[in-house]
Amino acid sequence: MLTGGGNFGNEYELSQNIRDDVIKNWKSNKKIIFLQTIYFINATEGKERLEKSREIYIQENNVYLFTREEKSYEFAQKTYDCESFLVPDIVLFKGKQSSIERKRQTLLCMRSDKEKKLSDVERLKIIEAVQASKSEIIYTDTQLDYNVPKEQRIVEIEKKLNLWRESELVITDRLHGMIFAAITGTPCIALGNYNQKVEGTYQWIQHLPYVKFVKNIDDMEKWVLELPKIKNCQFDHEKLVEKYDSLRRVIENETKRRKSRKTI
Repeated sequence: MLTGGGNFGNEYELSQNIRDDVIKNWKSNKKIIFLQTIYFINATEGKERLEKSREIYIQENNVYLFTREEKSYEFAQKTYDCESFLVPDIVLFKGKQSSIERKRQTLLCMRSDKEKKLSDVERLKIIEAVQASKSEIIYTDTQLDYNVPKEQRIVEIEKKLNLWRESELVITDRLHGMIFAAITGTPCIALGNYNQKVEGTYQWIQHLPYVKFVKNIDDMEKWVLELPKIKNCQFDHEKLVEKYDSLRRVIENETKRRKSRKTI
């Protein structure tokens, strides 16, 4: 099983190389690539890397490629010679979260890396809109600046989720900033990054009245005032559970196959 995320393409070369090497060298094994966003930069380098990747999948048929939004799924279907599937981001499988008392604070969870799309002027507009609402601004990120030992992972996740639970509003261009808001029932304004993953994933949760994807910063100001007014926000986990059936079936079938081989 290979990790999911947004590292399928030529932006994160190390992750792509590791995945390609596993597929090439573990020929007798079934390979399950967990939920990915696929994105190759449309330039000479990106096209060359894409062709190299495509050739590996043509030569290897023991691969199940899972994608988490429509554009990546369509790309996989027409590009790669392997079974591909569309399922929601794996964090959306997590059920309803406990709630805590909200504070008069707005959480800004914004990218500062190569995936950011917002200009400095647009970021300033966001800050000014929150300041005008009289809500305290809290800055955070889903990317930690320190290593987390395995035994501390759950503790760190809960600490981060508590920041969302206690906020009256989240503004984010992070995919999991939006998803954390969804599962904790926290009003959220979601903004796009440099590819399709935030907007594409939003399609799975667009039925939630407390999460809004905004394409234009100028449309954001009204939601800064309106979304915190929504009370008793609830994440409807059941609407998405069946969407994971294809992932469950692939894992179950492979488990049964391996048990059968051991019995023989």
